[in-house]
Amino acid sequence: MKEKLTKAYLSRDAFAKELAVSAKDLGETTAKQVAENECRQLKVMNKQLEDKTNHMSAALREMHQKLTDSRSYIENLHSLLNGNQATSVKVESQLSRKEPGLSE
Repeated sequence: MKEKLTKAYLSRDAFAKELAVSAKDLGETTAKQVAENECRQLKVMNKQLEDKTNHMSAALREMHQKLTDSRSYIENLHSLLNGNQATSVKVESQLSRKEPGLSE
C-alpha cells in the first residue's frame, strides 16, 4: 500500500509539473498572441498614416500648383498693367506735344 501511495504522490507531482509547464506554455502563447495582435494593429495604423500622408502630399502638390498658376497669372496681369501704363504715358506725351493746352 505504501508503494501505491508513493506512486500516487509521484503521479500527482508529475501531473502538477505538467500543469505548471502547461500553464507556462499557455502564458507564453498568450503573451505571443497579444504581441502579434498589437503588431498587426500597429501595422494597420501605420498603413492608415501612410495613406493619409500620401493624400496630404497630393493635396499639397495640387495647392502648390494652383498657387504657382495664380502667381504666374498675377505676374502676367502686372506686366500687362505696366505695359498699359507705359503706353498711356507715351500717348499723353505725344498729345501734350501736339496740343500743349490739353495736358492741363
